[in-house]
Amino acid sequence: MNTAQAALESALSLATLHGEPIAIAIADGSGRCLASSRGGDADWTFETQARALAETSARTRQDSATLRSRRAESRGGTAVPENATVARGTSLLIRQRDGADFAVAARATSADIERACAERAVQMLDHVGTSKGRPASADLRQVMGSFVTGVIVAIAKDPVAQGPVGFTATGLVSLSLEPPLVGLSVGHAASSHPAFVQCTDFTVSVLHSGQSDLAIQLARSGPEKFSGVDLIGTAQGGWRLHDASATFSARTRNTLRTGDHTLIIGEVYEARLLTERPVLLFFGGGRFGKAEPRDTAAVAI
Repeated sequence: MNTAQAALESALSLATLHGEPIAIAIADGSGRCLASSRGGDADWTFETQARALAETSARTRQDSATLRSRRAESRGGTAVPENATVARGTSLLIRQRDGADFAVAARATSADIERACAERAVQMLDHVGTSKGRPASADLRQVMGSFVTGVIVAIAKDPVAQGPVGFTATGLVSLSLEPPLVGLSVGHAASSHPAFVQCTDFTVSVLHSGQSDLAIQLARSGPEKFSGVDLIGTAQGGWRLHDASATFSARTRNTLRTGDHTLIIGEVYEARLLTERPVLLFFGGGRFGKAEPRDTAAVAI
């Protein structure tokens, strides 16, 4: 798999997790489209617009914001071709240390998702070949996709609206048994990031195999994503999912900014197993599965 295709698929997997229709395109400095694809319910017009925007941005060395600004200033100017598709979509530019130029364009129904997915592709392309002896982001993401994880929903209280705010995630780790500590990874670009870095308590609900649709729903942005979700209040004034494989509540003990995420370290004060149903698994950059029970008598030690 080449770098452009890996970056494109990574960006598409982010959109899939958010349940958003999207098209992504990557073009080189000459304006030649290297890769394009669409996901979700996006139709071919999204992909056409993404390709045209990527090619125009790469050829003119201007991102979508600059293109629109220049077009507003001069409709007939030479900076932006009159037939360029710049009215819709988000494009970003990359200039690598070896002199190679790229443009990434995303076309979705949500401007926030467009930018988040374009930034994900940019991050992968921007790191290729910049650190000798270190794997490129695209390679690392592909390898990490082989590591199967569970899927959780983290919920905290919005300090302003005082309602639930949360997200679907796989970035959870057990840090210590004594004291009982867990680490929750929250992306800086996540809309819920401010609430989680300020919260004093949060809950984590481990999803079971029948909740892949719920995982996608709660990965979207906006407070309306909790509409129709059955929540239970906690003694500390928070919320957890009513239906889940397991759940626990934690008190924020520390936060650590690292890379493009913040690690929220929580001390667990309540933990419950709620069902024996197989847990939901996530792997391969966008695929769900379930953990099937295994006959221990048939396992050779």
